[in-house]
Amino acid sequence: MAQVLKCPQADGSVRFYTLPATSVQKAIRNLDGEISGVAFGVGKATTDLTDVWISVERRALKFNLASEKLILSRDDATERLLLTEDDDDDVNEIAVSPHHLAFACDSGIVGYIDLASKTRTLMKTSHEQIASHVSFIPNRPRELLSGGYDSCLLHHDFQLQTLLSKFDIAQSSSQPQEPSESISLAPPFIQSLAISPHGTVAAGTADGRLFVGTGGSKESNTGPRAKRRRKWEGLRASTSTVERVAEGPIVGMNWSEDDRLFMTTLGGSLNVFGESDGKMEKIGHGQTAECFKVNDLAVVQVGEDVFVVIAGLTRKATGIIEIWQCTKEDEIARA
Repeated sequence: MAQVLKCPQADGSVRFYTLPATSVQKAIRNLDGEISGVAFGVGKATTDLTDVWISVERRALKFNLASEKLILSRDDATERLLLTEDDDDDVNEIAVSPHHLAFACDSGIVGYIDLASKTRTLMKTSHEQIASHVSFIPNRPRELLSGGYDSCLLHHDFQLQTLLSKFDIAQSSSQPQEPSESISLAPPFIQSLAISPHGTVAAGTADGRLFVGTGGSKESNTGPRAKRRRKWEGLRASTSTVERVAEGPIVGMNWSEDDRLFMTTLGGSLNVFGESDGKMEKIGHGQTAECFKVNDLAVVQVGEDVFVVIAGLTRKATGIIEIWQCTKEDEIARA
């Protein structure tokens, strides 16, 4: 099955597309609440995108996209999990590994469900404000990373429920924040988070700062005798940078397979970053044409083609998806 783009909606529906086609391939409707997260199940075959988990308010629902039905509903869910007990503590994001489902909540709590036993475990260290993002760390089967409105990134050993490391974006900057013509009054809430397949982490904030931590990326020696580092050091201060790269909230980001970082602001400013001499530098730029308020960004690789998909609202508050294509020469244009 080709790469699939998921498009969650505030009306309790999800639509799936198989790029480069732009027609809806399958939809899930009537989920009785606003959708906060969509994550594909991870199995032995990395290209098998049959199972998908969807978080709605306090629950996670699993669906099988191999169903002959073109439109699925809540009754078609193959599994249902209650993630939080508190009626007012909604889930903001989920992530899935082969054996676990992690979640981040309004209360600042980060936890996970063992998918075999259905046992729920909460981390001992929570965010002081809303936990907005959570992600498993590639090639670290018992570690995850979370981000929150307290401007902190927390690195957890989720099996031991212990905090391994922490980075506070509000208190750290690789360079002085120079005044600009448009002064941001937004706090440095973490609005986006993405980890590359090789372990480099990036996070974007509401005031336009970009955090990049390279300390956890794989060493160049990746042969059969290469040893895995005892500790993932993606939040190590000496190998991290924090710079203001945008005028406005960075609401979406993702990595391509060749470690290019794609990010977008709320206003639709699309930027591409690549590594040069150990630092991330901007190598491409674009501006959405019709998407006035961006909600999220996805990167889909189909063969050698890289598609960047931006979802959000038009000026008339109707939903829209813009598809961009990026070449190896880092030129980006609407597909």
